[in-house]
Amino acid sequence: MTPTRAPVVEEGALEPKASHLHLVAADHGVASRAAARLRPGLWFLFMDVCLGLIAYGLALTIRGEVVGATDSVLLNPSWSTAVPLAITFLVFSVLGLYERELLALRALHVLTLAKAMLWAAALSGLAIYLLHLPIGVQSRFTVVVTFAMFFVFGVIMRTFVLSRVLGRRFRRDMNQTLVIGWPYRTEPLRERLTMLKGFNRVVLVDGGREPRVDECVVEHLRRRTDDGRPVYGSVFIDAGSLTQTQTMDLVDIGQRHGAIVYVVSNRLRALAGRRLLIDLFEAPVVRMRRPSHGRGRALHKRAFDIVGAAGALVLLSPVILVLAVAIKVSSRGPVFYSQERVGLGGRTFRFYKFRSMRDGVDASAHYAYMQALINGQAETRTQLVEGEEEEVFKLVDDPRITTVGRYLRRYSLDEIPQLWNVLIGDMSLVGPRPPLAYEVAAYRPWHRRRLDVKPGVTGVWQVDGRSKVSFDDMVFQDILYESTRDIFVDASLCLRTVPAALLGRGAG
Repeated sequence: MTPTRAPVVEEGALEPKASHLHLVAADHGVASRAAARLRPGLWFLFMDVCLGLIAYGLALTIRGEVVGATDSVLLNPSWSTAVPLAITFLVFSVLGLYERELLALRALHVLTLAKAMLWAAALSGLAIYLLHLPIGVQSRFTVVVTFAMFFVFGVIMRTFVLSRVLGRRFRRDMNQTLVIGWPYRTEPLRERLTMLKGFNRVVLVDGGREPRVDECVVEHLRRRTDDGRPVYGSVFIDAGSLTQTQTMDLVDIGQRHGAIVYVVSNRLRALAGRRLLIDLFEAPVVRMRRPSHGRGRALHKRAFDIVGAAGALVLLSPVILVLAVAIKVSSRGPVFYSQERVGLGGRTFRFYKFRSMRDGVDASAHYAYMQALINGQAETRTQLVEGEEEEVFKLVDDPRITTVGRYLRRYSLDEIPQLWNVLIGDMSLVGPRPPLAYEVAAYRPWHRRRLDVKPGVTGVWQVDGRSKVSFDDMVFQDILYESTRDIFVDASLCLRTVPAALLGRGAG
């Protein structure tokens, strides 16, 4: 199907920008109606639980027939079966097997299922061996047959039966797809969408030709079918065709109108906790999740922070001791450095680091550079990393830094004490870097949106680019992190921070 082009909206044809946001808020019923959409993930999970138990029961029966057991084997299942089953469902979730987009392409569904089953079998085997679980000791045959039958049943029931049953409702919910961006940039994505069920009715809004693209998008998203459903169920925003503020405004507009919003940007690739969408759309696509202010999500993130920070402090305690001694004997001054930083909602807190500078040095050089960086006037500096020159947005060869401090900063070891900030609740493991007060004073209005997110030890900036991206790009990543984060995104960013820090790329 050939994508159609949205009509060009003439200047003045729509209401002013200040009023279109009011119209968005007035359409709150649309967003609530979106909550009634099909949730295929729940159906897939229910199906997997049933299939897993059936596969295990049949495996026990087959084993009883093979070994000639006289007892009723089905009445004596092992409790340890719960461990590999739990691992399997966790792997399925990590690889995206409970995401609604699976209904768009059967081939990817089967491939992802096969990949997930192999990972689940390998991790389950490792757990059985390390924990000496009874199920492995009693019968490896049962384990192998269970996974084999689970995969066969899964392919049949998921991709042929359940997908066929849910597919019609999915396509009805998605209806048409709105793509926003320059035609030449979005052409590959639009061609791919026309091949996917639920996304193949594509309409383009030219981000270059529309004088007021946000108002044009509002006009499209307010359209309804004869039965009151939104005409557009999904919106794809090409961030490379728009400014950062336009992209963020369009994300808000799409979510408030109940559409599923996707952003296409290499700068957000680190937010793809699962590769499913990248493989499906063959582009760096990230789905924006609707804001959630429920206590459940906050409790999950806080639990993740406490467990992660406490575990990291225990594991790194020998490293902390060695670094403390090295800092103390190499230069005068305290081991730790603390200062006031701005956190969630503009609240200040005491921020801790290993001291990497000479004690009592002047901060005017950093102040001047940050002012230029925030205003977009800073020039990149050349830094030598592993024999290669890199262009970074950072002070290079700062004379205030000690010899030990250079290594601390290069490999981000000076950040370790911030794990204490995580434990006491001032920071999170993942989030924007906490700014200084004079940095916040220089923020443009849209920059202040990053203060709506609790600051973190690591984040998108540390994993994807570090000092190699501009300040505006860094803030853009931080703000959209709030719209995409879940436990798997946080875990992915934490794991990817380790090699990024050890390689020292983009660090000071």
